[in-house]
Amino acid sequence: MTQNLGQLTARQSEILELVAKGFTNIEIGELLELSAGTVKVHVSAIIDRLDVTNRTEAATIWLRQRLSAYITSKPARTVAQSKDLVCVLPFTSQDSAEDNESFSYRAWADICDTLKKNDLPIVDGQTAGAIVQAGLSNDLIRENIGAAFIVKGTVDARASENIVSIDCSDAKSGQSLFSSIYKVDGKAPDIALLDIAIDLLKYVRGVDDPGVHERNAGEHEKESLEEYWRGRYNFSKRTPQSLFKSCEHYQAAINHNAEFTDAYVGLANAAHQVGYYGEAAQGFFYDMGRKAAARAVVLDAHSAPAHGALAYSQLVADWDFAASEKSFERARHLDPDYDEALMWYSLHSMVVGNKEKTRALAEEGLSKNPMAIPHFVHIGHVARSQGRYGDAIEHLNIAVEMEPGHIRANIWLALTHADLGDFAVAKKYCDRMLAANGRVSALLGISGYVVGLSGDKMRCEKLVAEIQSLPNAEKFAALYIAFCYIGADEFDHAMDWIRKALDQRPPLLLGWRCDPIFLRLRKHDAYDEISDAIGLPA
Repeated sequence: MTQNLGQLTARQSEILELVAKGFTNIEIGELLELSAGTVKVHVSAIIDRLDVTNRTEAATIWLRQRLSAYITSKPARTVAQSKDLVCVLPFTSQDSAEDNESFSYRAWADICDTLKKNDLPIVDGQTAGAIVQAGLSNDLIRENIGAAFIVKGTVDARASENIVSIDCSDAKSGQSLFSSIYKVDGKAPDIALLDIAIDLLKYVRGVDDPGVHERNAGEHEKESLEEYWRGRYNFSKRTPQSLFKSCEHYQAAINHNAEFTDAYVGLANAAHQVGYYGEAAQGFFYDMGRKAAARAVVLDAHSAPAHGALAYSQLVADWDFAASEKSFERARHLDPDYDEALMWYSLHSMVVGNKEKTRALAEEGLSKNPMAIPHFVHIGHVARSQGRYGDAIEHLNIAVEMEPGHIRANIWLALTHADLGDFAVAKKYCDRMLAANGRVSALLGISGYVVGLSGDKMRCEKLVAEIQSLPNAEKFAALYIAFCYIGADEFDHAMDWIRKALDQRPPLLLGWRCDPIFLRLRKHDAYDEISDAIGLPA
């Protein structure tokens, strides 16, 4: 297969980039002022020149080379750092049924957790997932991700058991060093999965008795573990629907085992994400998350994820900035490499106005997990808040290239392009999110802000009316109506709705002093009044 993008014309390269970002032919035509038929001709020519069969394969080639170029531009890890690092790639399933995909995810994550608990350094799961999607070469994985060993697994579902095939290869040579097949009883998989982890530990570390630690849920808590891994599987999808499911599974795991720390951490994080979307009963879910995080810390005071979940709860649910900072510092002390806590701590620093710390923590988090989509989204968010629009677009584009439907990446891209006056592109990102996720108040409000900035006040008023007509609008929608009026430069109306939003406590309001949307209001007489009401430090 020919994979040289250099043979494409400038126009074809431009179109392929938009294809990789998930735009349709009609949308590409509108952005580039071409007919949809002309775009279709270009796409066909791209497919022919790259010797692939469809646009998805062409987009994959573009993404692979884009990410390869990105990570090779970063300093490679030293040999000492990568001496024992193991990259366990997400397991593949020969059956696309959700239960089998869920088991594949559970088996992979369970083995990774066991290896980590036995002090074997492994590549973070999100990074491993991005590597699979981009199809990065062993050399890039070894030199820039820092892996010495690459582990692949395939699950073949059978009537009463799963067959798991494992292959461990040398990252430098690509030579297979260890291969084995395991029968995993679907009703009691823990022992077989433990055997796989032990064999990997024995091979990589060369020890006969690795002393594998038991999970704090206990080996015999089968039902609890099954629900926990289903929760993890759904949480990884990060859609509103999957987050609801994730909460249900984590709660079921806790019902089976009330001492399962990781299940409480999972429930806290999932509940807070549900609340962040703003279309659910925020008070209910934030209370659920708050209690789960507090319980996790009680069960394991030395768990960095537990303290990270508590810190995030104190930030987005309680608006308690001092307590949140202490909890983030505790999580960082317990595990300096816990990249998710670094990202959230950066968000905290951005909210309270510490620009240097915000950027440093964001970049440190990405350095710990150099291909995780949430880090690119967060750095894009940070860059936009600091007026570094080119940097914002660069990082957000990488996130969208890896996951075209990522809600937040598309939202921040829409807002960044709107801030720059590129309203045609901004509207396309808004339309994409509305088409994929429904006409919910948050997305309608962001669209209203964009069209308001563009000068289309009539369309902005129609969006305000649509938001107000939604079910439960008076519970969730005040901030998003304010967005519309901010875009339209009707600041007094915007402030009236901001005051109503204070009672609803939407997390996006925490960007009061850093988000360009709210900074448009900073000369308004009531600006400091709102800052004080939120409780932001002077």
